[in-house]
Amino acid sequence: MHRSYLFGFIKAPDAQFYRLEKEETIRDQWKVQLWLIAATLIAYIVMSLYGMGTESLSDRLTELSTAEYVASQFWFVIGRMVYALILAIGVLYLVSYYFYLWTKIPYKKLVLMQQVALFAIIIERILWIPLFVIFGVDWNMSPMSFGVIAVYLTDHQWLINPLGALSVIQIWIAYFQGIYLRRFATLERWQVWLIVVGLHLFIYIMIGVLTYALEGWV
Repeated sequence: MHRSYLFGFIKAPDAQFYRLEKEETIRDQWKVQLWLIAATLIAYIVMSLYGMGTESLSDRLTELSTAEYVASQFWFVIGRMVYALILAIGVLYLVSYYFYLWTKIPYKKLVLMQQVALFAIIIERILWIPLFVIFGVDWNMSPMSFGVIAVYLTDHQWLINPLGALSVIQIWIAYFQGIYLRRFATLERWQVWLIVVGLHLFIYIMIGVLTYALEGWV
């Protein structure tokens, strides 16, 4: 029976790297991926039920009837579920394909790497929940991120939100991806880190652009 590569990387990454180098066939990981997708959905459902991300809805509370507000909450939860599904699929499969195009590492091995990345993202989302419920801390003001520093430097959300998304866990994910790719890719070290940092930089730029666009729309 094949043990989960996911928990193997968490418990003993060096042994797991050695195992992957020796094994030519990767099997039975679709269950792990389904579990991660389901965990992402559950995390975002819980977050939405606690009202995380409903700031724009709350601002219009006095303008809505009870029925309209309940309907808005319902569609908000549905929207967060769709977002969670897109996030999980994107992290697992689209990002893996991006790395495959640049490194030519077998695609299934890259999906294994992204399983670890998605698991770390789920843990980060779960940690956000008590911070919001107990202390009222929004996601971009998490003490694990650079959002707290950013708010002292600027009042522009298009800059605060990308820095708020840049957390200790996200830095660890980028580090893990770099170490993983260096282990299996036939590229120079600087090329690997350029590929990894380039992807994360693009993501944070897109967060800033979308924040700016939505700020003007709302």
